[in-house]
Order: sequence, then structure tokens, then C-alpha cells
Amino acid sequence: MKISIFASVLLLSAAVLSVEKVKHDVKWFTNQHIIEEMNEDDCTNVINGRGIMKDDGSCKWSNTFIKAPLKAVTNVCETPALKGNLHRSTTPFDLIYCEQTKENAAKTAKPPHCEYEKGRLHDDKKIIIGCEDGIPVHYERIVTLVTVRKMN
Repeated sequence: MKISIFASVLLLSAAVLSVEKVKHDVKWFTNQHIIEEMNEDDCTNVINGRGIMKDDGSCKWSNTFIKAPLKAVTNVCETPALKGNLHRSTTPFDLIYCEQTKENAAKTAKPPHCEYEKGRLHDDKKIIIGCEDGIPVHYERIVTLVTVRKMN
């Protein structure tokens, strides 16, 4: 009886740990989202070269790169919080949105065999990011009119 109770507690602890959200930091955020120079044709090379993947080790379906130095993005964290740790930029950024090819997604490929379509450039867009202790740790989304109404 004691062994089965111990085994149950052990399994329950493992289950709780496996669903706990992975915490990210500025180093992770920088690798995932900050790039000063990039072309739309660079998605596959940049994502594979940086080892960008989901927390479970599989290819990310999509990724957004902010074409700016980290300091410029960090300044967004100085704006008033919208909700929780989310902050909206007051200045626009150029972004490249990369999306995995449908064929690659169907194969459930793993890095470094992730393949991405040509990226979509979004010029002069305001963004929403998550910050902790004044530094960016999460890219949330591009600001749209719908986003502004929801967040206010």
C-alpha cells in the first residue's frame, strides 16, 4: 500500500511539472525575435541557424522577427502596462513573419530540418510584448485596431 501511494504521488508530481509553463528570459527572447538585418527569403536559414523551436523540440509553426536592436525593443517595457506584463509600443517596428511550409508541418519535422515559406514583411507596425523587470521576454502580437479595443 505504501509503495502504491508513493508511486501515485510521484506520477502526480511529474504530471504537474510537465504542464507547467516554460519560463523564458531576455536571452531566449533575443534569439527568437530580435534581428537587425534580415530579408524575407532568410526565414529557414535564420530559424534553423538560431536553433529556434517549440519548447517540446519540434519545429515552430511560425515566428516573428523584430528588425531592431534589443535596446529599441526594451524601451517598449517603459510604456504603461496594458494588462498583466503586456506593453504596447509607441513607435513602430519593421517585422518579418515566417511560417512553416505546409509540407514540412505535415511531416512533423524536427530542427534542423524545419522549412519556412518566404517571410511576410510588415512595415511600421506597433507591437505588444511581455516584459519582466523592465526587459522583454515574450512577443505577443502586432497592434491592430481590434487589439487596441480589446486591451483598453
